[in-house]
Amino acid sequence: MSVYKTSDYSFAGGRYTTLSWAGADAMSDPGMWSASRDSRLTAPVDGLYLVSAHQIQPGSATMARATILVNGAAAGLTMSFVSSSSGGQANAATRPIVLKAGDYVEMAVYSDTALTIVPAAYSKAALIWQGPA
Repeated sequence: MSVYKTSDYSFAGGRYTTLSWAGADAMSDPGMWSASRDSRLTAPVDGLYLVSAHQIQPGSATMARATILVNGAAAGLTMSFVSSSSGGQANAATRPIVLKAGDYVEMAVYSDTALTIVPAAYSKAALIWQGPA
C-alpha cells in the first residue's frame, strides 16, 4: 500500500510531526489505510513487511529527518536525514519490519527550523507485505 498527500503542509521546528495522508494510490487490502485514521498504515495480517518513507526537504530545513513510528512509538527507524537543505534535497529508504495483525506504522518528520508550505508531493510512504515472518 502506498499513500500520498494532496495539500501543502507546515510544521513547527524542534519536534517530530506525524504526517496525515489524503489517500492511497495502491492498496492490496482496504483495511491498511482509512481516512478515519489517516496517519496510520496498518498491517492486516502477521508477517514480514517492507516499510518505505520518502521525504524531500525544502530550502530552510536543518537537521531534517523522517522516521517511522511503530504503534505510536519511536522504533529507531530513521529513514532520511539532511543536515542543511539548499532546497529540494531528498532521501528515501525501505526497511524490513515484522508486524502483527493490527500493528501500525506512521511517518514523522522533523526539522530544527519550522517549515512552512512544504509541498504535498515532498512526502510519500508505503507498507508492503512480504509474507509470513
